[in-house]
Amino acid sequence: MAGIKPDQLEAQTPCAKWNVKQLMQHVIYGTIFIEDMFAGKTVSEVGDKHDGDLVGSDPSGTYNAVVESAMAAIAKPGAMEQTVHLSRGDMTGAAYVTSMFTDVLVHAWDVAKATGQDTVLDPELVAVSGG
Repeated sequence: MAGIKPDQLEAQTPCAKWNVKQLMQHVIYGTIFIEDMFAGKTVSEVGDKHDGDLVGSDPSGTYNAVVESAMAAIAKPGAMEQTVHLSRGDMTGAAYVTSMFTDVLVHAWDVAKATGQDTVLDPELVAVSGG
């Protein structure tokens, strides 16, 4: 995300329905939910509080801030064992974090491809994602 230039936000990604800005919106939106889910909230309880443009004028800064909040939430004792309540059903914190990690890893490749950055994924990260 840090390598994205402002003039690349409208570039098409390998995800046919999203350009770079839309894909970043998706990733930031998913990441911002992590703190809420680990606070025990349901998707309905969170509601529309994260709707709107989350990318803003500093996409990388915004992403880094939401990642920092997410990391703090998952680092709490017992977080990986707790149940999180998603729209697709309940799961453990560990399963949720793994699914989010996989989503971000795949979309990092999409963004890298769309913006001319290195698309080689670290094999250890791919292995962690189950790939």
